[in-house]
This record gives sequence, C-alpha cells and structure tokens, in this order.
Amino acid sequence: MFEYFNGYWNWASDNPEKVSSTSTAIYFYILSVANELHWKPSFGISSTQIMNGVNIQSYKTYKKHFDELIENGFIKIVQESKNQYKCNVIALVKNTKASPKHIPKQVQSTYQSTSHNHKTYKDVKTIKEYKDYIEQNKLIKDEEILNTFLEFIEMRIKIKKPPTEKSLNLSIKKLRELSGDKKNIAIKIIENSIEANWQTFYPLKDINTKQTQPTFTRASQGVKMT
Repeated sequence: MFEYFNGYWNWASDNPEKVSSTSTAIYFYILSVANELHWKPSFGISSTQIMNGVNIQSYKTYKKHFDELIENGFIKIVQESKNQYKCNVIALVKNTKASPKHIPKQVQSTYQSTSHNHKTYKDVKTIKEYKDYIEQNKLIKDEEILNTFLEFIEMRIKIKKPPTEKSLNLSIKKLRELSGDKKNIAIKIIENSIEANWQTFYPLKDINTKQTQPTFTRASQGVKMT
C-alpha cells in the first residue's frame, strides 16, 4: 500500500496543477477497497459504490475524476462495466514516473532548469517571505486563517517540500473550495494536513458546512480570502 501512497504523493508534488481533491478522494477510496480485498491483482468496483463512499452526488463529476486517474496512470480498466450500476474490473498501477529527487545528480540541474517555468521558493529562509507574498497579493485576509496556513507552509519547508508560487495559489484555491468559504472548516482542514504532513488539502468527513457562517469573500481577480 505504501508504494501506491508514496507514488501518488510524489506525482502530486511534481504536478500540483493536475491534483484534484475529488480524484484524490476516489483514488484513496479505491486503495481502501483494495486493502480490504488483500491487494488482489484486479477487482470489481462500481461507480455507485465509489460515489457513495466518497459522497459524490453527480455521476458526471465521478466519471470526470475517475477518468483522470486512468489518464494519469494510477488505475487501468481490465473489464469495463456496461452501465454505472455494474462493476468495472480494475487494476492498480504503480506510478513509476520520475521525480526530480530520483534523477541522478549529474543531470538533475539540467532537468530543473528546463522543466520549471514558474518561480520557486528554494531560496526562502523564513516564513516571513511567504507571509509577505500572501499579504501583498491579498490572498488571505483573515489573520487566524493566515497564521494557520503559515504553519502549513512551515511544515512543508521542514519536510523539504516548500511550495512554489503556483502551488501556493492552487492550495489556497483548493482550501476555499473545500471549506465552502467557512473559516472554522478551513482552519480544521489546514490543521489536518499539518498533522498528517500532507502537501495538499482534503475534505473533512461528516461536516455540515451549512451550519457555519461564511467568512471568505470571493474577489473579482485571483484567489482571495478574507
């Protein structure tokens, strides 16, 4: 299981623009089913089962993110179902795509110089530079959320996975979507990622977001938190 788990996170770290909270939830639900089945080479699972397990209401949403897992090489269809109520027979695929940390030192510098077009924070020494960037761009205005988010960044730095400018913006966007613009839920989501050393955010289980008051405000440009 850890090979699949680590393989996914290595891929997610290298491809933050492709990471989706829904497809991630689907993948880890499939891993839990595979574990219960003692890691059979292939097994049957229906879309209805996955939708219920991950709490997805729309088949269209499920299909889009399920297909993303196939396109990104995490699962393959052994036998396709005839409709959404029948089981697909699927097999897990170990993600073996190279990550920069797996590339020999003599070619690593060339790889990094040609494969990353966005600004990185590899030279950041303190959290203050991240905080200044967030405040200057008005990405997070609520002080409590900002402080918790900075703790998340500090954890990423400690595990030697400091966020790039692009992944930082994507993380904030994902946080807003998962929290439903609710402050207490956003903070809990961040705290969960800090506790688990996750490099991204995941939805909370058994949370009724309608019971809390919104504290985020969507701005006309960019990703803004209030």
